[in-house]
Amino acid sequence: MAIGLWALFRPEKLFINQQVNEPAPASVASIQPLFVGNLQATANSAEATGRVSVLKNDGGGLRLEVANLQSRTGQSFTIALAAPGAEDQAVVLGTVNVNQRASLSIPEGLDPAKQKDVFLMDDSKHVVAKATLEAF
Repeated sequence: MAIGLWALFRPEKLFINQQVNEPAPASVASIQPLFVGNLQATANSAEATGRVSVLKNDGGGLRLEVANLQSRTGQSFTIALAAPGAEDQAVVLGTVNVNQRASLSIPEGLDPAKQKDVFLMDDSKHVVAKATLEAF
């Protein structure tokens, strides 16, 4: 009977009668990715996989996070960001190690909406894996 009365009257509606439409707090927004992509091995390389995400820094800039990086060859790789079809103009962000999470700062002026190709390169600068960033 109590459940029936609750269903008819809905007392919580006395206090909550509108939807809240506001952005998440800054601390939550900083862990919400803006762009994501999966690193996949290129045709002429050894197997390499991982996940990349672009997030906001607390200070307002952007960072690229690399997670779950696995490779059959090599322990350390260079990460670069470039516009589609402009691999020769890729901007190096830094180095990452296999099985370690890495967070690399994205320089001012690089826009992940335009420079959406992420390259994983070995010591000889050959691309071993590539990811295309997509809006999250």
